[in-house]
Amino acid sequence: MAVSDSGGRFQLRSERGQVVVLTVVAMVVILGMAAMATQRHDQSVVDAAALAGAQALPDDPAQAVSLAVEYAGKNGITLAPSEVRISSAVGANDTIRVAAARPAPTFFAKIFGLNSVQVGASAGARAGLPAAARFVAPIVVPITNPNLQCTPPPCTNQTSIDLLDLHHPGGGNAAGSFALLDLIQNDGGSVGSGILADWMAHGNNDEMPLGI
Repeated sequence: MAVSDSGGRFQLRSERGQVVVLTVVAMVVILGMAAMATQRHDQSVVDAAALAGAQALPDDPAQAVSLAVEYAGKNGITLAPSEVRISSAVGANDTIRVAAARPAPTFFAKIFGLNSVQVGASAGARAGLPAAARFVAPIVVPITNPNLQCTPPPCTNQTSIDLLDLHHPGGGNAAGSFALLDLIQNDGGSVGSGILADWMAHGNNDEMPLGI
């Protein structure tokens, strides 16, 4: 770049130093974005692995660890069993925590002698029963119904029953295999058909305690 001094003479000034600085800044930004993308992927896998393992809690902690490791492996993260921890919070063996750390390639940063950076992700999940529920439908289906079975977890197939199937025997997947409930405590089973119909359409608007 040509500039003039106070005497009207022109001098040449190099901008090479500025170019080098801008290049380094750009590389740092690119490396940061690559690390963030890797971390986001790992976080989503670890989240799902914790949820997969929680399906076996609190009954089978060993199975919970196995499920978390298996799920993470299928989605690109190799977990050691030691990276999955089972603990007790509200009840015995009700909590699983997954923590994963792995090197992520740095590509351009190899110019500076950095072959990889450590990227970490962790997630926890807890198995338990809710104390109360709202917008409950007044319909009960036996847990033994084939459409509600999932063995072994985590569930990969549909485990639900369409309300349209809940009608007279012989006409659906769960036909005749259900009952209607009175969700009002101490009501003595005298709830009217109009209230039942509203519950079936919108759920019970009141909070219903769930006993164990």
